[in-house]
Amino acid sequence: MFIRKLSPYTNGKVMSHWQIAADGVYEKARQVRLQPDAQELNELSTWVSNASEDIAIEAFFGDKGQDFFFLGVRIEHLSKAEQASFVTSLIGEISEKDDLGKVVESLQEGLQKTHLLDTKPALLELGADDFWGSYGSYVVWNKGNEAVASIEEIGENASQLLIPFKRAIMMEFAWKEPLPMWLAIPVSTRIGNERHQFSPSRYDELSRAIS
Repeated sequence: MFIRKLSPYTNGKVMSHWQIAADGVYEKARQVRLQPDAQELNELSTWVSNASEDIAIEAFFGDKGQDFFFLGVRIEHLSKAEQASFVTSLIGEISEKDDLGKVVESLQEGLQKTHLLDTKPALLELGADDFWGSYGSYVVWNKGNEAVASIEEIGENASQLLIPFKRAIMMEFAWKEPLPMWLAIPVSTRIGNERHQFSPSRYDELSRAIS
């Protein structure tokens, strides 16, 4: 399974919180704590029901200020009623003790899909955590390519990703089948208390997963 190649970055980290976005606008995503009470789940169900069809839910693991990663899935193929039911059931089930394996298992059961994250991803993309659209992202590899984009290519096409930024720069492993899904791992290192710097060595290290 491909996901095992990323285990050095995912093992030992448990859930920290959820994030739900509509239309890919993560700058305005709704943050959801683990194991919310019934009132919070009802409010969340209403929010999902009233939002657009393009709903994505992301599970965050580890310490977002230091060492973390997140897993996302887009559920626009579900009806609004199905989306609300799926999101509230999933969030109500997962606790702070659960890791990536448990969340993937729950996704497979709730979405009636198997072998999620088993195959090589469709593409690799760089972007800034929670600022994917507004800060700008860059696809560095598509399935079928022999190699990922060089640092020089990134600099020519998305130079903002190489300079210090207030949020972590992420390497996103993205799948299109059987569902649109992504797993994002920081490709930057923290400098000081408020900035994150793209790391060429980390980029090379993560890129080797698709070889």
